[in-house]
Amino acid sequence: GWWRDDMSLKGRQERVILALDVDAFYAQAETLRDPTLRGKAVGVRQKNVIITTTYEARKFGIEKGDSVAAVKAKCPEIIIRDGEDLSFYVSLSERWRDFVETYAEGCAVEKLGLDELFVDVSSVVEERPEPTGRTLGRPSERLLGGAAYCETLRLAVLSEIGLTTSGGVASTKVLAKLASSFDKPFAQTTVADDAVRLLLKDDTKATRVPGIGAAMGRELARRGVFTVGDCRRLSSSSSSSLSSSPLETARRLCFGDDGEAPVKPSSKSPKTVGVEESFWAAPLGVRDAEGALDSLVEKLARKLEALKPKLPKFADALIVGARSSQGRHTRTSRQRSGRYDVSALLQARTRLVALARDLLLDQIPNKGDRTLINLSLGLKFLPLESSNATATTTPRIDAFFMKEAAARNNNTKRPQYHAPSADDVDDDVLAALPADVRDDVERQRTLAEQAADHHPNKKPKAHFFQPQSGTGQDVATIVAMGFDEDRAKAALRRYPHGSIARAVDDLLRHGE
Repeated sequence: GWWRDDMSLKGRQERVILALDVDAFYAQAETLRDPTLRGKAVGVRQKNVIITTTYEARKFGIEKGDSVAAVKAKCPEIIIRDGEDLSFYVSLSERWRDFVETYAEGCAVEKLGLDELFVDVSSVVEERPEPTGRTLGRPSERLLGGAAYCETLRLAVLSEIGLTTSGGVASTKVLAKLASSFDKPFAQTTVADDAVRLLLKDDTKATRVPGIGAAMGRELARRGVFTVGDCRRLSSSSSSSLSSSPLETARRLCFGDDGEAPVKPSSKSPKTVGVEESFWAAPLGVRDAEGALDSLVEKLARKLEALKPKLPKFADALIVGARSSQGRHTRTSRQRSGRYDVSALLQARTRLVALARDLLLDQIPNKGDRTLINLSLGLKFLPLESSNATATTTPRIDAFFMKEAAARNNNTKRPQYHAPSADDVDDDVLAALPADVRDDVERQRTLAEQAADHHPNKKPKAHFFQPQSGTGQDVATIVAMGFDEDRAKAALRRYPHGSIARAVDDLLRHGE
């Protein structure tokens, strides 16, 4: 039909996906902590920026990212709370997720940041003829059944937790997420497949579509594609002959088609627990960073305390990330592997500061004149279920990007690298990363999954960084990731000293 062009979702209507989004999460959390704030204009700040406000404050034209001074000018009576300490927010988010998992027993629940969840209720919904809440298009009776389930779940959350949530109901995650923001606060929207254009209009920026991040947005812009309509007008042949190409992925997303991306149950045990501080207004000298690291350690300690019941006893790596204000604002990170007793670290915080300082100084060149606009600190954990077992992981495309620079500068035999699986990326940490870093991780994770899907019956072999170029094995390796054979050969010829990683990166940056 006119609404789908050639992008049919036929056969996918049987899936029923809920997307739940807590309304103004940080501000709601503050009103739960202090009930006297209910019904008032409340803002939550981090540094000198407002990160969210209650809906009472938004009536004054206050927007996320406004400075504290600008917010007070717009609404002098606003009450501003400090949101630097995330421990209460993390605890409340975990309580909310635990309740939803209990309520929707047997259904997959996926966490997306502190304030969003996906729930696959396909196996428990009953068909309903009558709509619940707002509907777009002609939803099936299964989707209407999902809408009724969503309504009762949201009311239960309000009764038990005290949080108002908005919901989206659809047959794909991308449509459900868009629908959850369509009517707020404390409302829900059900979207039929025949109503994609009502939810995603042609003049919408392509980067507003879930799954199209900054990195993919830059690639689209390079090809003159800026809006959802531009993406939709790409023909299958012009986007790529391969269904796994970034352009084809973007095109499908703009039709509400995410390839039936599954709702992936989130691990109860975080794989990484981290905190960060930004210094955009007043960049911090590297040599003056110890005070900031001390503050980060305190924030990390509070977060660890809040999550302690769900954490393993030991962490296996300490990670410090930094972004310099010089150059292209490139973010770097260093980690120190070891067996870190979490309880002991909480008692010996000065030692943790010293370790973090050493890792910071190890990664920033020209330390005397460098300034920082961001610092992050975290601990990486092995999953609880694998802490006493040796895990086997399947190599993925990410392996070709791990420690490549170190390998080039090392004259010793290059080690074998096994990339982490997609599930090894913790959603909390991913959501906290800068947008460009997050988009790059998402891009590599998506390509890894697509490469695995491209040859579902072929078990990948372990790969090495070899000092040779253009071999048949190298070409086959890149083709297995979903690239055209001729383009793979051409990319390898551009790097005569041999680097599959550089060839793949070149293909990702330059497309066809």
